[in-house]
Amino acid sequence: MVAIIILAFFGVILLFAGIFDMRKSIMPIGVLAILMALVFTLQDIDGLFNDYTNMFLFDTFARAFTVVCLVSTLLIFLLGGEFLKDDIHHKGDKYALMLFALCGAITMLSAQNLLMIFLGIEILSIPLYILAGSQKDDMHSNEAGMKYFLMGAFATGILLFGMAMIYGATGQIQLSAIWTNVIADSYNHNLMNVGIIMLIVAFCFKISAAPFHFWSPDVYDGTPTLFTSFMATVVKTAAFATFFKLFLTCFTEIGGQWTTIIAVIAALSMVLANVTAIYQRSFKRMMAYSSISHAGYLLLALISLNFKEGQSAILLYLAAYSMATIAAFTVFTMIQQQTGRSDFEVFNGLGKRKRLLAVTMTIAMLSLAGIPLTAGFFGKYYLFSIAIHQYMPLVIIAILNSAISIYYYFRVIVAMWFKESEHHAISLETSPIYSMVAIVTSMAIIVIGILPSIVIELFW
Repeated sequence: MVAIIILAFFGVILLFAGIFDMRKSIMPIGVLAILMALVFTLQDIDGLFNDYTNMFLFDTFARAFTVVCLVSTLLIFLLGGEFLKDDIHHKGDKYALMLFALCGAITMLSAQNLLMIFLGIEILSIPLYILAGSQKDDMHSNEAGMKYFLMGAFATGILLFGMAMIYGATGQIQLSAIWTNVIADSYNHNLMNVGIIMLIVAFCFKISAAPFHFWSPDVYDGTPTLFTSFMATVVKTAAFATFFKLFLTCFTEIGGQWTTIIAVIAALSMVLANVTAIYQRSFKRMMAYSSISHAGYLLLALISLNFKEGQSAILLYLAAYSMATIAAFTVFTMIQQQTGRSDFEVFNGLGKRKRLLAVTMTIAMLSLAGIPLTAGFFGKYYLFSIAIHQYMPLVIIAILNSAISIYYYFRVIVAMWFKESEHHAISLETSPIYSMVAIVTSMAIIVIGILPSIVIELFW
C-alpha cells in the first residue's frame, strides 16, 4: 500500500516537473520513486497497510510479483533517459503515466475483492492507451492507441459482466467469501459458469492469449518501443499473476468446469503464435507473437490447479521472461533509434560492430527459446513439470512449440554472428545507460539460469 502511495505521489511531481521545464530531473525523480517503493516492498515495513479494510492484502504473493514489476519498470525508466531525450514537452507526462500504470499493477496484485481488481486493471490500462498513441505524428502509433483503446473497452465491459455474474451467483465480491461459497456449493451454477467464461475472455485479452490476441501485433508494432517493452513485461506480469490468483483462490474446487477451456486457449496460443512468428519480418511483430506464445506456456500453471507450486513457477517464468524481453528491447531500441528500421536485417553483422549488444541479444534470445543454462529454460521446466500430471498432451504440445520457437529466435542470432552487415550500415554509438541495462539484464538471465531457486527462496 505504501508503494502505491509513493508512486502516485511522485507521479504527480513528475507532471509538475514537466510543466516547469525540469527535464533533466524527470528521470532521476522517477528512478528515486521506484527505488523507494522497492525498499518498502522488500523490507516489509508497510505492515500497517497490509490488510486495508479487506480491499488490499500485501502478502508474499503480492510482494513477489510487485518486485518483478518494480525492477522491470526501473530498467525501462533508465532506458527512457535516452529514448525520450528529445521529447521537450511531454517527457514528464510519459514518465508519470508509467508510474500511474504501475500503481494499477500493484493494486491488481494485492486486491482482495473483484472491485479492486477491476479498479487496478483500469488504472493500469488507461495510461497505456495514451502511451500507445503518444507519438502523435506517426500514423502507426495513432492506430495502435485507437486499437488498444477500443479492444480494451470491449474487454472491460466483458470483465464487468463476468464480475456481475459472479456476484449474482454468490452474493459476494470478496475473494475469500466467493471461495467459501464455492466450497459449500452455495451458488447459482448457471450464473457462475457464464461469469467464469467472461472472466477468462477478459483476462485472455489482457495477457494477449489466442484467440483474443489479434490486437497485440499491431499495438506492439505501432507503440513507441519503450512503452512496448513496458506492455510486454509489467502489464503481462500483473495481468497473469492476477488471473492466476483469482482463479486458483476462488475456483479451484470447480476446476473441471474451466480447465479444459484454458487448455484449448493455451494450445491455440502456442501453435498460432509460434507458427505465425516464423513469417514475420518486423522484430517488434515477432516479439508480439513471442509474447502470445509465452502466454500459452504460462496458462499451464492455471490448469495445474496447484497454487503453491504454481505461484513459484510463474514467478520464476515471469522474472526470466521480463529480463530477457527488456534485454532484447534494449538492444533493438538502440539500433532502431540510429537506423530508423525494425526489420531483421538491422542485426546483420552486429557481432562484429558492437559485441556487447550482440552478446546481450544472444543471451535474451536463448532465454526466450528456453535453452539450458538460461533463466528461460528453468522457467519452462518448472511450468511443464507441474502441469504434466494434469494435461500431458498439452505439455507435449508446449515442448514441440518450444522447439519451433527456436527457429525464429535463432534468426536474430544468425543475423548478428553469421551475416555480413550491409555496405551502408552505420556505426552504432553505444549509450552508457543502454550498456548498463544490457549488462544487468544479461547477468540476471545467467544468474537465474544457474541458480533458479534464488528467485523463489527470496519470498517463499
